[in-house]
Amino acid sequence: MKELPRKLLFCGDVLRASPDFQFYGANVRWIEAVFRGSLADLFDEVAASDRSLPTMSYPELYDRLYGERGEGVRDRWASIYDGRPAPDAFGSLVKDLFSGCFLFIFECAPSMLDALNELGIPFIDVRVHPVRFLGDLVLSFHSNVPSIRRRIEKFRLSRDFIAAEVNYTRGRFANLDTDVEEEAIVFFSQMSFDATTIHNGSFVTVGQHRETLRTLVGDRPTWIKPHPNEPDSRITREWMEVFPTSRVTHSNTYHLLARSRSLHIITISSSTGCEAEFFGHKATYLSPKNLGLASGFHENYTPVLFHYWHPEFWRFVFRDSPFQFDLGSHAFVPDRLRKVIGEQWSKTF
Repeated sequence: MKELPRKLLFCGDVLRASPDFQFYGANVRWIEAVFRGSLADLFDEVAASDRSLPTMSYPELYDRLYGERGEGVRDRWASIYDGRPAPDAFGSLVKDLFSGCFLFIFECAPSMLDALNELGIPFIDVRVHPVRFLGDLVLSFHSNVPSIRRRIEKFRLSRDFIAAEVNYTRGRFANLDTDVEEEAIVFFSQMSFDATTIHNGSFVTVGQHRETLRTLVGDRPTWIKPHPNEPDSRITREWMEVFPTSRVTHSNTYHLLARSRSLHIITISSSTGCEAEFFGHKATYLSPKNLGLASGFHENYTPVLFHYWHPEFWRFVFRDSPFQFDLGSHAFVPDRLRKVIGEQWSKTF
């Protein structure tokens, strides 16, 4: 196997810019906080790109990618998120930024992953698994290094474990009622510029599917669950324009999924659709790119519940050093990652 670079760089979706050309560095800071201690001894140099990139500042990068600042930056970001209109120039830019690094990335843009693969720049991409009602959040990993991908796969969280957690969650809410009737249609909204709502270079909208939705819904009553971090998001407003009589449900998401026997969940691409499927509900996605059980995400990304907290895990992943699981030193700690990331990933919505 080709020797891996000796420099480790923590980074995120570096293509994503705010209208004033600032980078969203919070996710880089938390993945560095979680993983730096376990990975530092495996590399000669460790750095993070939360404030700047190795060879240029973020404003310099965004000047090259997007030109003018302003609200239109988000649409220009979407246009290159999962496709590259000028692949040669883009590849040259990616090479300038990351050549000589091993990248540990949080939610890398698909176009960037394609470029890294083409250039042979090794990476591990990390995403929060869509199932978020377990004892802690689950991280999913994908790498373009076959040996790393193969070793992480040995720690894959099984669907049987998730099924057992579904039964436990049902028990928690067994004696409570929800404010949504059985067989109801519930739309789970999302934040306005959620990256998962991008498909083929633009944001998927409710309005694009207006007629399909009206046929699907018919004359049945509808509910909506706004996103708790942005209750009045553009996606919520779009749904209400099409279905102005929709009622807002105030039930906890997992209370709703666990207590109801049969719901029809509609969403653009929310992880709640995947969770609903685990609870036996029907899920309809407006975006072809989603996290549903039939999507490629579950094959390409390996969910790991907690082993990644331990240096022994990473010595095994990178060097094939023996990893002996010991319940005393490698015990599961409930809500450990959830507390690091913060309330936006809470299971209490």
